Amino acid sequence: MTAIRLEALGLTHPGGRVALAHLDLTIAAGERVAVIGPSGAGKTTLLRVLGASLRPSHGAVRVLDVDPWALSGPLLQGLRARIGKMHQSPPIPPRQRVITAVLAGRLGQWSVWRALRSLIYPLDVPGARAVLDRLGLGERLFDRCDQLSGGQLQRVALARVLYQQPALMLADEPVSALDPALARAVTVALNDDARRRGATLVASLHAVELARSEFSRVIGLRDGRELVADSKPADQYADATIWLHDNTPDGTMVFQTDWDDFTRLFFYNTNAVYTAGLDPTFMELEDAALFDRWVDITRGRVEQPGAAIRDEFGAAYVFSDLNHGDFMDEAANDPLLQEVYRDDYAVIYQVGE
Repeated sequence: MTAIRLEALGLTHPGGRVALAHLDLTIAAGERVAVIGPSGAGKTTLLRVLGASLRPSHGAVRVLDVDPWALSGPLLQGLRARIGKMHQSPPIPPRQRVITAVLAGRLGQWSVWRALRSLIYPLDVPGARAVLDRLGLGERLFDRCDQLSGGQLQRVALARVLYQQPALMLADEPVSALDPALARAVTVALNDDARRRGATLVASLHAVELARSEFSRVIGLRDGRELVADSKPADQYADATIWLHDNTPDGTMVFQTDWDDFTRLFFYNTNAVYTAGLDPTFMELEDAALFDRWVDITRGRVEQPGAAIRDEFGAAYVFSDLNHGDFMDEAANDPLLQEVYRDDYAVIYQVGE
């Protein structure tokens, strides 16, 4: 199951400032993904889009297998109840008790009557204490939040998400106010919870080493665009690309389904020509219709795409990672596309005459 899918997604703020541009991203259910990048790169905006709090200007977004903006009000609220959010500055009322702040994690799952009862008298003291104990705050259960430090408030916000047990956890700089040792302990707790429940976790971080050591995948953002970071080993497509090098003539046009694979392909095979290089914006600026066609083909929206790949892009081969299942389904039904190579990471098709 795919937890998150973004296709050519963009968001432009009022006034014309571009926050996200042509962002393609697929995150499988149960993945634990860190998003790194400098301040202003678009990390917070991305998390707000994933949390169905901010509607994109263009492109497509699916969260937990639904389009949030195609849902009615009650259904959208139901989706948001399945998403846990941690903010860099937690929006916790200062006079609220810690236990009340933690139990608020399940307000979206409770009836109105039960939620009101819990505000008057906490309904699940043992449950709240258990998650706070994991974060070293069990003794602060009945303290007011304005008696806590900034780092303690961040841990309360984490405890609320852990108590909520959402299908998707979104954490925006969850350890920014913590010292290094505590930051690692909290990050480990967040990842352990996601791993144990099979939940999907996406967290923005500035600490690159923490992201690399604790998360299964790392994505880099700069100027609202996804970059090739540490999300895949550098040699992940080495065997497939070397096969292309050894079995195709110099100058062969290769149609690739994901533009950010370009650096790995080019490293092992500089003899080929690739349809999308470091940035597909160049294709879009040169020929917007051709760019849209490329997007449609790679997303599996074109039936039997072999003729279009051959005639419109001039490609003799297709390289695809195994995440493009919709495209691969169409390719399997196209007599013009013959599978000539496959390994654990990629598939190569030869385009017929």
